Amino acid sequence: MQNPDYYLKLLDIRDFLETTLPSFPNDQQGVTACVVNKILGLERVVCYYNGKDLVLNKDPKNKVYVCIGFDGVYKDREKILVLDVNNDSFVEDPDRTTQLNKVPVDIVLSNKIVYGRSMLDHIKTFQNNGYIRLF
Repeated sequence: MQNPDYYLKLLDIRDFLETTLPSFPNDQQGVTACVVNKILGLERVVCYYNGKDLVLNKDPKNKVYVCIGFDGVYKDREKILVLDVNNDSFVEDPDRTTQLNKVPVDIVLSNKIVYGRSMLDHIKTFQNNGYIRLF
């Protein structure tokens, strides 16, 4: 499978999260999915994989799932996972996804405080420094 055209931006976001979230990628799925949603506009979804719930992103245009912290759940796996939505591994849970998306991304990011600042503020700084530009 070919990586989406924004793959380099995913690498930038991953670098940003590695320097901003002290425990990234461990236990950071929800915040990570919110950051990718905020910067790239990819949907947040809940999927089952090997008996575990995962919060990740979905790109309906390219029909792929994107997880930039997959190695936080599965230590021996790739850091950034891009997987076709038509696969046998991930099973999307529409009810849990609906519940997840009842909480707006900006609320989640405003309430996540890291080094005395909200993740929303960290993202603004990250974008203003020229690393990522919103579309």
